[in-house]
Order: sequence, then C-alpha cells, then structure tokens
Amino acid sequence: MRRRRRQTAAAAVADDARTLARLFETHSPLVHARAMRLLKNPHDAQEATQEVFIRLLRNLSRLDTEGDVLPWLFRTTTNYCLNLMRDRSRRAALLDAHRRRSDGQAARQHDMVALRFLLSAADEAQARAAVYVYLDGMTYDETAEVMQVSRRTVANLLDRFRRWAAGQLRQVTA
Repeated sequence: MRRRRRQTAAAAVADDARTLARLFETHSPLVHARAMRLLKNPHDAQEATQEVFIRLLRNLSRLDTEGDVLPWLFRTTTNYCLNLMRDRSRRAALLDAHRRRSDGQAARQHDMVALRFLLSAADEAQARAAVYVYLDGMTYDETAEVMQVSRRTVANLLDRFRRWAAGQLRQVTA
C-alpha cells in the first residue's frame, strides 16, 4: 500500500514539474517584462520572476492551469514587486532624485520616480489598481477581472489613490 502511495505521489510531482515547466516556458517572458516594468532593474526582475514561479509551484494544485494562471501570475507579480518596493529603504533616495532633476527632458523620469515613490507608499489595493490602469493601460473592466473585484471597486480605488497621491505631492512640494 505504501509503495503504491509513493508511486502515486511521485507521479503527481512529475506531473506538477511538467506543468510548471510548460507554464514557465509560456509565461515567464510576460512575468519578467511586468517585473522589469515595475522594478526597472534586470536583477530584481529576474529574482521576482523566479519567486513568482516558486509561488506558482506551491499553488499549482489550487489553480486551473488553463484559465486561472494568467490573472494569478499578474496579481502575484504585481504584489511581489510592490512589496519589494515597499520593503526597500529607497523612498528617500527616490524623492531626492526627483527633486534634483530640473530639465524638461527628464520630466518623464521625474514622473516615473514620483509614481514609483507613491506606489511604494500607497494602500496595496489602490497601488495595484493604479499599476494596472496607469502603467499597463488596462481598462477598468480588465483591471476588475484581474483583481477579481467589480468595475465600480476599481473606480473607487483609483479615485482614492488620486486624492491620496495629490495630497502626498502637495506635502512634498510645500
């Protein structure tokens, strides 16, 4: 009986390994690109990609590998990257870099530095919605599907994020 259970468990592990390899081959470029877009650092993006797929392996039995995986990967990658940004003590350095920039050509970089600073300090749900809509260009409906909330919730999250961010920027520039 034990031998049969070991064989069954070994077969399940082998199936999971094959499934994970297939999913990694299919989706790792997308996960890496998303992490790179958020973190702006190849090493951090690679680390995030590996961590997301480690987490996928842990959750593989709970997911429908045909339909649930892509939204799950988007959520997990976004959450991991936002948490990584929060955990780092770069907020002051990013703010200083933002203040030092003054020429018009660097305005977009200013905006990205400010946005990354705001995202690292914002409420997690609001930050995720802002990333999906403002950085990824997703519609409210697409964002609602990925976040597994209603379209109205997305609108409310973004409204709160905009009001909060405006207040934060007023404090910085005052």
